[in-house]
Amino acid sequence: MRCAAVGSWIETIPTAFLHVKIKLNGRTVTVVPANEFRRDVQELYGGEGRAGFTVRLDLLPDAQYLSRSTVEIAELARGTVVLPEHVVEFSPMPAIRAEAEIRDELMRLRQLLDRLDPAFPSVPGSEGTTPLHRACPRAPRLEDRPDP
Repeated sequence: MRCAAVGSWIETIPTAFLHVKIKLNGRTVTVVPANEFRRDVQELYGGEGRAGFTVRLDLLPDAQYLSRSTVEIAELARGTVVLPEHVVEFSPMPAIRAEAEIRDELMRLRQLLDRLDPAFPSVPGSEGTTPLHRACPRAPRLEDRPDP
């Protein structure tokens, strides 16, 4: 699923302002207002027609880590189910892309440290430390810092 969005509306009292809760794998992950204008709802029920909502499923918390999930959408106050529990497939591409970006950044950092390494000779007692530690010999190591 790429950029998947769910859009719907809630049958409501024409002047009521409602919210929907979105559940991912049975856990409520977000609440959104149902306040988007829907002409079809306005013509059918009157009022301002602000009973619609749109949810990007791929942007829900933890969605980028899932390949498959159940999604359920319900009106918050009364619990009226708008979308019964439904299985959705998520694409692993965002997570794969993020992993590749992190790997690239780590490789760039490694190349930088490798270039710095010969410029900073080891100081006594720094054996086994990284080039970054040798570049900043006065910076305390984590294990040498006092406990907070």
